[in-house]
This record gives sequence, structure tokens and C-alpha cells, in this order.
Amino acid sequence: MNTNTLYEMVIGAIAEDEVSEEYAGIQNEFSEGSECDKLYEEVYEAKQRISQKLHKAGEEDADVELIINHMFDICRIVSAKMFEYGAITA
Repeated sequence: MNTNTLYEMVIGAIAEDEVSEEYAGIQNEFSEGSECDKLYEEVYEAKQRISQKLHKAGEEDADVELIINHMFDICRIVSAKMFEYGAITA
């Protein structure tokens, strides 16, 4: 299993029907109504509020975007390591 493909499926970047049967049963943890979906919505709303405080409405703040994007990168790296360590210790 490719950890990048697995991660992309878990975050909903690619669908189960776009990959081989090897990935059958991998769920999108950001599907509508899921815990991750609700948390992401709160993050998005907070980002919008911060951007409005710092700039005119509708403009994105580069630092806020950097923080969010780097947090996604950190989650991707940690997820891949957890998968690798799980495979080693299984």
C-alpha cells in the first residue's frame, strides 16, 4: 500500500473507485457530517474571521494560509509515519 494514496483517500482527495481493490474499505474521514468535517468547518470559519479582522472582507491572509497548509503537511507526515510504524510492529 502506498502511504500517499492511503492518506489522500482518508482526507477525501481521491475516491475509493479511483484506486485498486487493495484500498477497498478505506473511508474518507472528511465525509459530510463526520467529526473531521465538523472540525474542518470550524477551522475554516475561524480562518475567515481572522482574515476579516486583518483585511477587507473576502481577502485571504497569507500567514493564516501558511499555518493551515503547514498543519496539513504535518498531519500528512505524522500519518505516514504512524502507518509505517504500525506495519513494522504488526
